[in-house]
Amino acid sequence: MKNIKILFLLACSTSSLMGYSYLDKEDLPNDVVAFYTSDNKPPKTIFPAGVLDLTFGAGLGYVVQPLFSGTTLNEINDLIVDSKDRIIAVGEVNIGANSQFALARYYADGTLDRGFGTNGLVHTNISVGNNSYIQSVVIDAHNRILVGGTADDDFAVSRYLEDGSLDPDFDHGIVFTVVGTNICTSIALDSEQRIILGGYTSNGNNFLVARLLPDGGLDTANFAPANGYLSINMGGTDYAYAVTVDSLDRIILAGSSTNDIAVARVTPAGILDTTFAGTGKYTHAPFAFGFSDAVYSVVIDGQGNILLGGSSNNLFLLVRLTSAGVLDTTFNASNGYKIYTFVGLRNLYECHKIIIDPLGRIVMMGTQTHGGIAVFTIARALSNGTLDSSFGVNGVSYTTINGVDSIVFSGGIDQQGRLILGGINNNEFFTLARYTTDYSLTYYKGQFATQDLGFLA
Repeated sequence: MKNIKILFLLACSTSSLMGYSYLDKEDLPNDVVAFYTSDNKPPKTIFPAGVLDLTFGAGLGYVVQPLFSGTTLNEINDLIVDSKDRIIAVGEVNIGANSQFALARYYADGTLDRGFGTNGLVHTNISVGNNSYIQSVVIDAHNRILVGGTADDDFAVSRYLEDGSLDPDFDHGIVFTVVGTNICTSIALDSEQRIILGGYTSNGNNFLVARLLPDGGLDTANFAPANGYLSINMGGTDYAYAVTVDSLDRIILAGSSTNDIAVARVTPAGILDTTFAGTGKYTHAPFAFGFSDAVYSVVIDGQGNILLGGSSNNLFLLVRLTSAGVLDTTFNASNGYKIYTFVGLRNLYECHKIIIDPLGRIVMMGTQTHGGIAVFTIARALSNGTLDSSFGVNGVSYTTINGVDSIVFSGGIDQQGRLILGGINNNEFFTLARYTTDYSLTYYKGQFATQDLGFLA
């Protein structure tokens, strides 16, 4: 264990030390601890976890970006952080009468990466004269950016090279598939880099999943043979909002069926997996009786459990299923689910994204209201569902941006464990915010009297 020395300490108990970083003494508020190690490395600073990271966005902790001059509805629907800690935000932008695919890439400090597209921005008119929008993004093994969305009521996929140009080896960069009246909401990659698209038929009749080969062609030979896609009737009005792939290349779709949460698991061959909930399909009536529940995000934890994030009566909702497709009674005191009420926030929106961090804690990202305004909201729970009191205030943090509505649609985590929320501000602008976590440390310049603090590694 290294001997850590405090450089200065103001109104901060040692038990609340969490990862945060600052660069200049003038920026330090009253709860900052600055310190350096006894091996004479430069001083560092740390903040409590779950507060805005003011090294992002020119000291604000957030970025509000009008992407293209004269456009409206610049909306982030998903984001991902690449291996160089650059943030790729994707969504839609209204240009003229119709919306188009939109992408932006940011450096880790929140400035646009001018080497991507045109001054950091890309828009693609996927279907001339029709609306098109990106809902989801992944990065493949060759650092190419794959986005899934909808164009003229078809599943649509584009692949971009690292510089933001369309990949000519991917059917000229754009693929339309599962032609009909269908909405693509999510994209994932399996272990063979095949492309998984999740969504639903636009009238809400069924879940819909398709698998494409790496070149963009439908996998008609090996997935739901002769089709390359599978339609799943969940028993109600069905919307699949999220997709993921487990370690066995089984595909999990999650969303809602009328007022119930709904989950389906599909084998690598493209048929329902009857080892999951007996039929391959799981639904559960609203956890808050008389209301409506939905799932917007799904991840697999380190034990193979399926973690679902969404809303119940517009409150944040977490549900954990075992791999067998039953409620996990080890989660939240044997309930298998938890509905969260945050002090000071009202329940008018939902959790849109969940992430499991490197320590197994569950990060929920979404929107609630405060003072009549929609605010970016982030909460962290322990693996058993209990809110993590070391994060934000009693496990939750929220941000009001420019005094107007700010709605979260996605989120991510960077290489340093910092948490990033993406969405829209004032129904008009691409918006990102970054929050501290326990491991976001950078060096700080300054010389102060020292005091030993030996408990930090």
